[in-house]
Amino acid sequence: MYKKELQLKQTIVQEIAHSADQDLMMVYLSSWLYQPYIENSSNLLLEAMLLETGHRQC
Repeated sequence: MYKKELQLKQTIVQEIAHSADQDLMMVYLSSWLYQPYIENSSNLLLEAMLLETGHRQC
């Protein structure tokens, strides 16, 4: 899961420098922010850990 996400972000970093198309850049940005390969359950566990340890405020 994290390996695929890292590969996606590495591809985006390589490609965005060569892109002049604004729409394609928006797709790259959306893919970067949305993190399609990170499962929702992992995000939930991470948020719970951050709240419990005081690293994230409600």
